[in-house]
Amino acid sequence: MSEAKYASHLPVLKLLYQIKPYDHVLEFGSGMFSTKYFVSICRSIVSLENERVEWFNKMTEEIGTFHTHFNYKFLPYQESVDWFNSITDKFDFIFVDGGIREQCLNASFGRAPTIAIHDRGMRSWRKGLFLTVGGKEYTAFVVGLAMPNTTVFSVDLDVIDALSSNTNCVRIKR
Repeated sequence: MSEAKYASHLPVLKLLYQIKPYDHVLEFGSGMFSTKYFVSICRSIVSLENERVEWFNKMTEEIGTFHTHFNYKFLPYQESVDWFNSITDKFDFIFVDGGIREQCLNASFGRAPTIAIHDRGMRSWRKGLFLTVGGKEYTAFVVGLAMPNTTVFSVDLDVIDALSSNTNCVRIKR
């Protein structure tokens, strides 16, 4: 599997981690590169594969089940969102890169200060999306470190300031 072809989001994840390390991560849609990266840097990760059981089995073989900080589940499509909505955990970071991305993204607001959705850089669905949760407005950026783009939403001022000054990031205006 080519990192150049399938890991275009990895530079974004690494950039965000340099800005503010995240310990507790939730990932909608496991990936050969993102899941391995999270397992290597995070204190706890919940990864919800929500598209293919074959991919879940492959990733289980690839990463293994011996990581005590890695909670890996196969919950197809809406079941992953329903499970997520049934728990009250908060996360430092949520990464959306699986099936039903928009539903996963919408469920994530208010559950993490920073959220990223992959392959959704300039989509029309997110135009005008400025969500306020608990009195804080999420600021959105398209991060163009690689194609396809990744969109990052954050209420964390350190993340917002760092992305605002990064020439590879475009703040989405109201």
